[in-house]
Amino acid sequence: HGTRALHPLKSATGGGPTEIKVFSPGALAMVRPELSVLSRLSQIRSTLPATAVTTVYRLTFAAFPILGVSLTSDTRSITELWETARYNLKLRFLRIPGVARVALEGGRAPEYHAVVDPILLGAMGLSLQDVIDALDANNLVASAGMHEENHTLYLTVVDGRVHSIPEIEEFVVTTTDGHPVRIGDFATVVRGPEPVFNVVTADGHVAVLLNIRSQPDGSTLHIARDLRQQIAELRQELPPDMKLAFFYDQSEIVRASVESVWEAIIFGLILSVLILYVFLKSWDTTLVATTVIPVTVLI
Repeated sequence: HGTRALHPLKSATGGGPTEIKVFSPGALAMVRPELSVLSRLSQIRSTLPATAVTTVYRLTFAAFPILGVSLTSDTRSITELWETARYNLKLRFLRIPGVARVALEGGRAPEYHAVVDPILLGAMGLSLQDVIDALDANNLVASAGMHEENHTLYLTVVDGRVHSIPEIEEFVVTTTDGHPVRIGDFATVVRGPEPVFNVVTADGHVAVLLNIRSQPDGSTLHIARDLRQQIAELRQELPPDMKLAFFYDQSEIVRASVESVWEAIIFGLILSVLILYVFLKSWDTTLVATTVIPVTVLI
């Protein structure tokens, strides 16, 4: 609230995210309201939860998916499907001219779980919050400053992230009597999927869906054509048990609409020729009208 030239807000909260819709007068360009909302968000960012993520985008026709692709498998886990869709398919689809965004639905992102033994944890004088705080404070990439030499400025960072189960088990939480206390001393680290609260299916199988959104000036027909070429290539590269299929294709609606328009034009042209000849009884005049009508449509 407080942003000028914007109508009252509407919000909807689902299973996790909250969506806020901001309406502006029709005569107002969409760029200005977007910048106003971004400015207001930057002002209140410090009051939001640390893990909160905000995304602002213009709600145009390009904001809705024009194509949908499903990835399924009878033998692989949903985590493997998610990794394939996120690190392979999504990147391939984003390279198609005219594609603006590719959003994933479903799947379970992989992560590491530390299964803590509460008896061992308590014996070491620690709590779960102590473990969480230690990971948050050290498992990160941080700036280490800068160094200037020979008219060149070097920016340095320190990467303290852990990348494997052994590294997590060796992660030092605290020091007791000069001895380091590691996560492996009181917990078992395993690789597993992140918690999810919904299930996405396609053709009766658990699936990962990829929703393709077009740029405002993108061609739905061209994007669909290029996407089919990409999928044909991917079917040769992916394992045989992974299946790619369209679950939504707006290009079929566009193509059917174009064909319907051409059918109406041709039918109207034939009727016009018959009516002109019936009333004028002149093939010359009818031929002129028959020539003018298609030329006018093409122009």
